[in-house]
Amino acid sequence: MARPERDERLARACVELADTLADGFRPVDFLQVLNDHVIDLLGVDASGVVMVDGLGRMVDATASSDAAHRLEELWTECGEGPCHHCPPLLRHA
Repeated sequence: MARPERDERLARACVELADTLADGFRPVDFLQVLNDHVIDLLGVDASGVVMVDGLGRMVDATASSDAAHRLEELWTECGEGPCHHCPPLLRHA
């Protein structure tokens, strides 16, 4: 992908994400827009977001497909997957 095209797509993604932060902000909407842009910008088949709750447990926040959602749930239940391998500072920030 040509860099100007990539830069334009990235700029559009940032603007759209910022727009979700307006009145009536709903975190789930922001995360879904983020998922959509991750798929587009990275050229992947699916995307998901796992977050840490107030007790330090990882929970599935949103996913782009049912299959991605099931995979995230399995990872959080089993204590496996890429989120469990991120630096502890990021996991418990």
